[in-house]
Amino acid sequence: MALDRRSFQHGVKFLQDRNDTAWLIWSSSPGNPPEGQKKVIRDDGTKCSYFTHDIYFTLINQDHPSIQPQVLISFPEAQEPVDAAVATNGSIAITYEDGSESNTSRCYGIIKQRYK
Repeated sequence: MALDRRSFQHGVKFLQDRNDTAWLIWSSSPGNPPEGQKKVIRDDGTKCSYFTHDIYFTLINQDHPSIQPQVLISFPEAQEPVDAAVATNGSIAITYEDGSESNTSRCYGIIKQRYK
């Protein structure tokens, strides 16, 4: 069975700001097209799989839609699943889980909820 790389992308949000600019925001693991999970064998022989999601965006021309991914947020560990909304002042608020404080010598690290 062929790998469906869309399974490594989630939290897809389509937003329109106060100027009617259309935004597409999503998490991808890592890259576009996504490469999927990374596998690591620790010094003690422990096998770990982890994801290094980054958050991407593209501005959408609604008359001629196309996706041109640009990195919005990138850290060493997973930044997902992204959620986004337009705030009353017109700013875009983004929330996501952040694993960037993970200890790379262990399989599991610290996960925190973040916002920007």
